[in-house]
Amino acid sequence: MGGVDKCDQAVANLRTKMRIRKCWWPIFAYFLDVSVVNGWLLARKNGCNKDTASLFAFRRYVARSLLALHGTPPHQGQKPLKPLSTTRYDGNDHWIVPIRTERRCAN
Repeated sequence: MGGVDKCDQAVANLRTKMRIRKCWWPIFAYFLDVSVVNGWLLARKNGCNKDTASLFAFRRYVARSLLALHGTPPHQGQKPLKPLSTTRYDGNDHWIVPIRTERRCAN
């Protein structure tokens, strides 16, 4: 097998799967997969460490490196808004007042 066939075989083993209906996405995903495979082959040729011995481990290493550089930490939901102290202690209990008609809030 030639180099192109081996590259296509490596790309087919771990293909990026996303369900997006954009017509350009398969082309972008294929180029992304080919570039990762080529990077893995270069890393193997230059003497890789145990973290990047297999293609799966190399893809995981690349993903973790990109997340460490450009990722944002996940947030556990939004913090509840605290009422202002002037509103909180003004003596008006601020209870919900039911109305007869259903409508959207003006605020």
